[in-house]
Amino acid sequence: MVCKEFGKFKIYSLNQTLLDPPEPETLRALDNDLTFLTDQEALLRENLKQLQGQVANLEREPSMAVLDQNVLALRSEVSRLEEKLQKLEEQSKDESTKTETDSNDNMKDNDKENDDKSHDNGLSRIKKAEAEHKQLISRVKELESLCKFRKRITSEVVSQLAEATCKKPKLLFEEIGLEEV
Repeated sequence: MVCKEFGKFKIYSLNQTLLDPPEPETLRALDNDLTFLTDQEALLRENLKQLQGQVANLEREPSMAVLDQNVLALRSEVSRLEEKLQKLEEQSKDESTKTETDSNDNMKDNDKENDDKSHDNGLSRIKKAEAEHKQLISRVKELESLCKFRKRITSEVVSQLAEATCKKPKLLFEEIGLEEV
């Protein structure tokens, strides 16, 4: 050990003249290791940039709370339409029983035609309500699958970021400002 003094400061260093010079093979191996690790660092930095880009894209998308609200709104719309469908079915049953009693009373042909038209009108309303109901159910399923997909992608991105930055995923969720999935 060699000590050099510069005013109040002292610097200690190792006297390397006593050591054997490194072999060229050792230097080449160290150079190879250095280039490999430099390449790895570049790849990891590039991967980190890609993951940060994915996180930025996910932040631009609607949040889970907004998607949950949309799902709830669509479910309430589905239940409202189901009730409407039941009412229309009941009305069509009532109208069909009216047409049967009217036909038994031997009403005029014009009255029968009007009853048939109202019955057909009730059936068309039921079919329209059923179509709306099916559309809303498919939209709810679509939103739920989108929500699940986004949760999975977010958790994958955060886990990769956590692995690259040596942090726990929970801390990254807090730092990024995302809801924990």
